[in-house]
Amino acid sequence: MLRQKSFRVLVDKRDEISIPNVPKLEPANAKIVLGRFLRDGYEIFILMNADKDNAYEGRLTNVVKTQGFVLDPQTGNNAPFDAAIRLAPLQTLIYAVRSFPSSPQ
Repeated sequence: MLRQKSFRVLVDKRDEISIPNVPKLEPANAKIVLGRFLRDGYEIFILMNADKDNAYEGRLTNVVKTQGFVLDPQTGNNAPFDAAIRLAPLQTLIYAVRSFPSSPQ
């Protein structure tokens, strides 16, 4: 039997300059949880709106020259990658993104 436990959101307060070129959310919001890992050549981003009352609209930045898709585990829907983020209260989305190296200038 599983027991329901509460959770809390941990906020990374490190200086952004010390973590260059890391994908970020704009505008920043302490109630949006962003996880990132690599799998089969894709960067996987898990975004969760931990706010039970307010939706979130923003963008995922520092993700360039990409192709991929967005998965909604609640509905089973998928859509082409779009850096624009729309999260309903308590919604989770999974972004699978294949990044391409920058072209030489």
